[in-house]
Amino acid sequence: DLYSDEDRAALTAYVAEHGAAHAEVTITEQGALALEQMQGPTQAGGPRQHTHHHDYDHDHVSLGQAPLSAEGRVRVENEGEGFRSVGWRFGQTQVFDRLKLQAFLTGLVVERMKAVFITDEGTYGYNSTPDGLIEIPLAGEEESRVEMIATELDPEWEDQLLACLSGTA
Repeated sequence: DLYSDEDRAALTAYVAEHGAAHAEVTITEQGALALEQMQGPTQAGGPRQHTHHHDYDHDHVSLGQAPLSAEGRVRVENEGEGFRSVGWRFGQTQVFDRLKLQAFLTGLVVERMKAVFITDEGTYGYNSTPDGLIEIPLAGEEESRVEMIATELDPEWEDQLLACLSGTA
Protein backbone atom coordinates (compact mmCIF):
# COMPACT_ATOMS: atom_id res chain seq x y z
CA ASP A 1 0.00 0.00 0.00
CA LEU A 2 2.89 2.35 0.72
CA TYR A 3 4.97 1.60 -2.40
CA SER A 4 5.65 4.50 -4.72
CA ASP A 5 5.80 4.00 -8.50
CA GLU A 6 9.60 3.87 -8.18
CA ASP A 7 9.37 1.20 -5.45
CA ARG A 8 7.09 -0.92 -7.64
CA ALA A 9 9.47 -0.61 -10.61
CA ALA A 10 12.45 -1.55 -8.42
CA LEU A 11 10.62 -4.59 -7.03
CA THR A 12 9.57 -5.74 -10.49
CA ALA A 13 13.16 -5.37 -11.75
CA TYR A 14 14.50 -7.27 -8.72
CA VAL A 15 12.07 -10.17 -9.20
CA ALA A 16 12.89 -10.31 -12.93
CA GLU A 17 16.60 -10.59 -12.11
CA HIS A 18 16.49 -12.81 -9.00
CA GLY A 19 13.12 -14.57 -8.95
CA ALA A 20 11.98 -17.82 -10.50
CA ALA A 21 11.07 -17.68 -14.19
CA HIS A 22 7.34 -17.89 -13.41
CA ALA A 23 7.36 -15.31 -10.57
CA GLU A 24 4.96 -12.40 -10.94
CA VAL A 25 4.68 -9.18 -8.95
CA THR A 26 1.16 -8.35 -7.85
CA ILE A 27 0.46 -4.96 -6.31
CA THR A 28 -2.46 -4.97 -3.86
CA GLU A 29 -4.30 -2.55 -1.63
CA GLN A 30 -5.15 -3.52 1.94
CA GLY A 31 -3.69 -6.98 1.26
CA ALA A 32 -6.56 -7.90 -1.10
CA LEU A 33 -5.39 -10.87 -3.13
CA ALA A 34 -7.56 -13.33 -5.04
CA LEU A 35 -6.97 -16.94 -3.96
CA GLU A 36 -6.47 -17.94 -7.63
CA GLN A 37 -3.29 -15.87 -7.61
CA MET A 38 -1.85 -18.17 -4.93
CA GLN A 39 -2.24 -21.26 -7.12
CA GLY A 40 0.51 -22.57 -9.35
CA PRO A 41 4.02 -23.98 -9.15
CA THR A 42 6.27 -23.30 -6.19
CA GLN A 43 9.75 -24.29 -5.17
CA ALA A 44 8.61 -25.40 -1.70
CA GLY A 45 10.13 -28.77 -0.94
CA GLY A 46 12.07 -28.73 -4.20
CA PRO A 47 15.51 -27.50 -5.18
CA ARG A 48 16.31 -24.01 -4.00
CA GLN A 49 18.41 -21.61 -5.98
CA HIS A 50 20.15 -18.95 -3.95
CA THR A 51 21.29 -16.39 -6.50
CA HIS A 52 21.71 -13.26 -4.44
CA HIS A 53 24.47 -12.34 -2.02
CA HIS A 54 24.18 -11.49 1.65
CA ASP A 55 27.08 -9.90 3.47
CA TYR A 56 27.12 -12.66 6.09
CA ASP A 57 30.13 -14.37 7.54
CA HIS A 58 31.01 -17.15 5.08
CA ASP A 59 31.70 -19.59 7.92
CA HIS A 60 28.16 -19.42 9.30
CA VAL A 61 26.18 -22.58 9.88
CA SER A 62 22.44 -22.59 9.31
CA LEU A 63 20.24 -23.64 12.18
CA GLY A 64 18.84 -26.55 10.19
CA GLN A 65 22.32 -27.94 9.45
CA ALA A 66 23.73 -27.81 12.98
CA PRO A 67 23.58 -31.16 14.83
CA LEU A 68 21.72 -31.35 18.14
CA SER A 69 23.83 -31.71 21.28
CA ALA A 70 23.54 -34.59 23.72
CA GLU A 71 21.02 -32.43 25.62
CA GLY A 72 18.82 -32.33 22.50
CA ARG A 73 19.39 -28.73 21.47
CA VAL A 74 21.64 -26.44 19.44
CA ARG A 75 22.24 -22.69 19.22
CA VAL A 76 23.49 -20.80 16.15
CA GLU A 77 24.36 -17.10 15.75
CA ASN A 78 24.94 -15.11 12.56
CA GLU A 79 25.25 -11.47 11.59
CA GLY A 80 25.10 -9.33 8.50
CA GLU A 81 23.48 -6.34 6.84
CA GLY A 82 23.38 -4.48 10.17
CA PHE A 83 21.50 -7.22 12.03
CA ARG A 84 22.36 -10.16 14.24
CA SER A 85 20.43 -13.38 14.49
CA VAL A 86 20.30 -16.15 17.03
CA GLY A 87 18.43 -19.39 16.72
CA TRP A 88 17.85 -22.59 18.64
CA ARG A 89 16.57 -26.05 17.73
CA PHE A 90 15.21 -28.46 20.31
CA GLY A 91 14.56 -32.17 19.87
CA GLN A 92 11.00 -33.43 20.21
CA THR A 93 11.57 -34.59 23.79
CA GLN A 94 12.08 -30.95 24.82
CA VAL A 95 8.55 -29.74 25.67
CA PHE A 96 7.81 -26.11 26.48
CA ASP A 97 5.30 -24.67 28.95
CA ARG A 98 2.97 -22.71 26.69
CA LEU A 99 2.10 -20.00 29.23
CA LYS A 100 5.75 -19.33 30.12
CA LEU A 101 6.63 -19.32 26.42
CA GLN A 102 3.87 -16.82 25.58
CA ALA A 103 5.09 -14.48 28.33
CA PHE A 104 8.69 -14.72 27.09
CA LEU A 105 7.83 -14.21 23.41
CA THR A 106 5.47 -11.31 24.14
CA GLY A 107 8.27 -9.47 25.94
CA LEU A 108 10.84 -9.79 23.14
CA VAL A 109 12.09 -6.61 21.49
CA VAL A 110 13.24 -7.82 18.05
CA GLU A 111 12.92 -6.91 14.40
CA ARG A 112 11.61 -10.39 13.67
CA MET A 113 11.07 -13.69 15.45
CA LYS A 114 9.72 -16.85 13.90
CA ALA A 115 9.30 -20.11 15.74
CA VAL A 116 7.65 -23.48 16.09
CA PHE A 117 7.37 -24.91 19.59
CA ILE A 118 6.18 -28.25 20.92
CA THR A 119 4.36 -27.27 24.11
CA ASP A 120 2.47 -28.99 26.89
CA GLU A 121 -0.72 -27.87 25.08
CA GLY A 122 0.24 -28.91 21.53
CA THR A 123 2.44 -27.47 18.80
CA TYR A 124 2.28 -23.78 17.91
CA GLY A 125 3.85 -21.50 15.35
CA TYR A 126 4.83 -17.95 16.29
CA ASN A 127 5.67 -14.89 14.24
CA SER A 128 6.69 -11.61 15.80
CA THR A 129 7.42 -8.20 14.31
CA PRO A 130 7.47 -4.79 15.96
CA ASP A 131 3.71 -4.76 15.26
CA GLY A 132 2.99 -7.73 17.54
CA LEU A 133 3.02 -11.49 18.11
CA ILE A 134 0.91 -14.02 16.21
CA GLU A 135 0.32 -17.58 17.47
CA ILE A 136 -1.18 -20.36 15.32
CA PRO A 137 -1.78 -24.03 16.16
CA LEU A 138 0.22 -26.53 14.09
CA ALA A 139 0.44 -30.29 13.73
CA GLY A 140 3.12 -32.75 12.74
CA GLU A 141 6.25 -30.88 13.82
CA GLU A 142 9.12 -33.09 14.92
CA GLU A 143 11.17 -30.47 16.75
CA SER A 144 11.02 -26.96 18.15
CA ARG A 145 12.96 -24.13 16.56
CA VAL A 146 13.17 -20.38 16.93
CA GLU A 147 15.10 -17.60 15.23
CA MET A 148 15.34 -14.00 16.40
CA ILE A 149 16.68 -11.10 14.35
CA ALA A 150 17.66 -7.84 16.03
CA THR A 151 20.28 -5.13 15.89
CA GLU A 152 21.57 -6.36 19.27
CA LEU A 153 21.12 -9.78 20.89
CA ASP A 154 20.17 -9.99 24.56
CA PRO A 155 22.54 -12.39 26.38
CA GLU A 156 19.66 -13.39 28.72
CA TRP A 157 17.42 -14.76 25.95
CA GLU A 158 18.84 -18.28 26.15
CA ASP A 159 18.33 -18.60 29.91
CA GLN A 160 14.84 -17.12 29.58
CA LEU A 161 14.01 -19.56 26.77
CA LEU A 162 15.34 -22.55 28.70
CA ALA A 163 13.23 -21.46 31.69
CA CYS A 164 10.17 -22.01 29.48
CA LEU A 165 10.83 -25.75 29.23
CA SER A 166 8.20 -27.78 31.09
CA GLY A 167 9.32 -28.74 34.56
CA THR A 168 11.71 -25.77 34.77
CA ALA A 169 11.28 -23.30 37.61
